[in-house]
Amino acid sequence: MIYFDNAATSWPKPKAVSAAMERLLSFPLGNPGRTSHPPGLRSAEIIFRARENADRLLGMGQPERIAFFGGATAALNSALCGTVAVLEKEASPVPVFTTVFEHNAVLRPLYALEDAGRITLKILTPGSLLPALKKTPPRLLVMTLCSNVSGHVFPLAEISRLCKKSGTILIADAAQAAGHVPLPDLFDKVDMLCAPGHKGLMGWMGAGFLAVHPASPVVPEAVFSGGSGTEPQSREMPRLLPERLEAGTLPVLSIASLSFGIEFLLERDGVERIARHERALKKRLTEGLSVIRGITLYEPEATDGPVLYNRRGVDPEQEARGLLSAGICTRSGFHCAPLAHAYLGTGEKGAVRLSPGYFSTERQVEEALRCIQRLAVVS
Repeated sequence: MIYFDNAATSWPKPKAVSAAMERLLSFPLGNPGRTSHPPGLRSAEIIFRARENADRLLGMGQPERIAFFGGATAALNSALCGTVAVLEKEASPVPVFTTVFEHNAVLRPLYALEDAGRITLKILTPGSLLPALKKTPPRLLVMTLCSNVSGHVFPLAEISRLCKKSGTILIADAAQAAGHVPLPDLFDKVDMLCAPGHKGLMGWMGAGFLAVHPASPVVPEAVFSGGSGTEPQSREMPRLLPERLEAGTLPVLSIASLSFGIEFLLERDGVERIARHERALKKRLTEGLSVIRGITLYEPEATDGPVLYNRRGVDPEQEARGLLSAGICTRSGFHCAPLAHAYLGTGEKGAVRLSPGYFSTERQVEEALRCIQRLAVVS
């Protein structure tokens, strides 16, 4: 099997991560932060180590500003809704910008806030984003660091400069950047960053985090309420991070896998090396597809992220089934980012996405290209 669906979740996981998880499962684990007995302390140690590792990934130096959730979607909801809750105390509704390349994990919370009358929402194309930031800067901008559809990357340095100048809060969705490209320089340009553990960070599904930059003028209000392990007699969630945002029992095992994945990335190989490897695979895929009859490539100039294509006259789902029959796992459709597909003009049924990862090889890329060529000849 050739697995080219790493934009959805990475596979396989590193052997070091699987081995560490097997060792971990031999220990009794309790509820972290709620007790002083060994199983509970063991879980608390796991969570603290994970904060330190996520902090190392970002180069922040303040692990307490990392809050864990059940995934990047929950982290994004907390960042968006919690930040709006702060900003609307100044003026309501809150002016918010986002882009056509956002995942539904960003779009749907924003739509809900808009429908509730709490924000005014403007969705911008790549060409209109910078002019809009210069002319009528919003109070909040939410954007992806790398599109999960085509790998589109916005000019973050210029966007960050404009946001800092106008006082716009900048929240970044790093779902397709974390583990794929170095993050410290990118994180320094935003106020908050959200990432999942199961994609480029090589962990299991079920965990993600929100990082609040030390220079951020805003710390989100608590969106979820419940047990926190501290200040149990208070009617409200604790005021300090990370407990302010972490309600209920954390997914200890998924967070542990995220932590082990980050250790693998930073200590064994380094994210810079991973970025070079994945960019080389994408470049070869793009070059190979560009010479196959009937293939339309979308944003082939993008250097990071997945490769998106359609074959003339062929339903993308049919194309994906043809690839699967040859043992190649891909994803077709709209990839939970319908506005991106509308902007790219992929048609009524979306497109086929190829997303190689760290463990993908040049040989697998060549086999995929041969398969796509065979499908083109047959059709």
